[in-house]
Amino acid sequence: MNGQLFDFPFSLSELKKILGEPERIFAGTLDNDRDFSKNDRLIWDSLGISVLVKEHAIIEEFCIQIFEKGNYSHSPQRPIKGLVTIHAKKLDESIKITSEDYLFKEMKLNDILIFISLTKDESNKQIASISKAAPKVKIESDKYGFKAIDGEKIEFVDFNFKLAIIEELMYSKELLKPKFDVFEFAKIYDKREIDTDEEGYEPIPEVVAYFEKLEIDRKFAEQITEIYMDGGNEIYMNIIPYWDGEDNGFDIQSYEDIKHFPNLKKMTLFCTDEKVYEELKAKGIHAKPL
Repeated sequence: MNGQLFDFPFSLSELKKILGEPERIFAGTLDNDRDFSKNDRLIWDSLGISVLVKEHAIIEEFCIQIFEKGNYSHSPQRPIKGLVTIHAKKLDESIKITSEDYLFKEMKLNDILIFISLTKDESNKQIASISKAAPKVKIESDKYGFKAIDGEKIEFVDFNFKLAIIEELMYSKELLKPKFDVFEFAKIYDKREIDTDEEGYEPIPEVVAYFEKLEIDRKFAEQITEIYMDGGNEIYMNIIPYWDGEDNGFDIQSYEDIKHFPNLKKMTLFCTDEKVYEELKAKGIHAKPL
């Protein structure tokens, strides 16, 4: 990139010398004093580039936007302007797209995986974005085994409300461990083979079961001050990896579980029922539709 070689693993500080500070952080606000080491996706919209940062500010995934505006809220909003080659070949020579390809295509080059996101136009498919991911490390086989908590667990009435809480506690605040990754889970699951490419357009039953069984300690309840439901939330992308956000499968049906969270004051919801917002306002919660 700009004459400098980057190879996994490389640090965010190295990348910022070339790109400067990120313009946007997915599911967060830009704070230059923040330690970028918490599974953030940092986005340079004007450059058509985003990266996924893991522990110790190491780049886990490097993504370039090829075609106009990105498909998702965490995609760069402009295409990359520079020349992009794969093994010294132009993109259309390196990556062949057919009518059978759906929204994603995967290539493996040595120990590096390349994920290609495609545009939705069936008659004229084009590459929307390309992600280059670091090699996967060996995962403990019991990482996602059920573990009962020592404290008092919260009993939820509404599963979708529970998922919204998991998004906050597991992915935003990182209080629930381990941080669930559906692709890791599928790799080590030994009851059957889970093909995320084939099954990732519907809720994966074993993943749903995992979150249904997951116990949340009541000691975390006071940490919840806001719920923000968005089609790009990690919790939804782990249950349905290729969810398009166009159905109401994750809509909250009952708000009875609010009683567990005394500090909850703000909610952004998929809901369009005005009556729900009036009822939440009466409970002292400022709520609005996405």
